[in-house]
Amino acid sequence: MKRYFTGVPCKQHGHIAEWYVKDERCVKCQRLRGILERAQPEHPARNTKRVKQFQRGIPEHELPPPLVADHCDLCGKPARLVWDHDHVLADLGFPKVEQHRGWLCFHCNTGLGKLGDTVQSLKRALAYLQRC
Repeated sequence: MKRYFTGVPCKQHGHIAEWYVKDERCVKCQRLRGILERAQPEHPARNTKRVKQFQRGIPEHELPPPLVADHCDLCGKPARLVWDHDHVLADLGFPKVEQHRGWLCFHCNTGLGKLGDTVQSLKRALAYLQRC
C-alpha cells in the first residue's frame, strides 16, 4: 500500500508517522491495532487450525490425524499441514469427512493440484520421469 509523509501529528495518538494514501490511515496506528487484535485469544490468527476446521464445517474430533504428527502424509517431511480432500467427491455432494484424503504439506498439496488431482495424470507424470 502506498504511503506519504506529512509531518502532521496523528489525531488519535499524536505521533508523527507516515499515512496510507488510499484511506488516509496512520501507519503506526494500524500496526499497533493489528498487534493488539492478534494478541486477543479469540482472534483467528491465534488458532488457525481450529478456524480452518470450522470453515470446512468439520468438527475437530471427526478429522483423522496425520499418519505421523506434523509430517506430510505424502513426502513424510515435517511441515505445517493442510487438509487434502477429494474434489470429485466434493462435487458429488459427499460429506466433508468422507472427502478427506489426508494431511499434506503445501508443496505436495499444490503439486497434486497442478497435476490434475487424478491417478491418470500422476501416472503420465511418472511415465514422463521414467522416460527421461
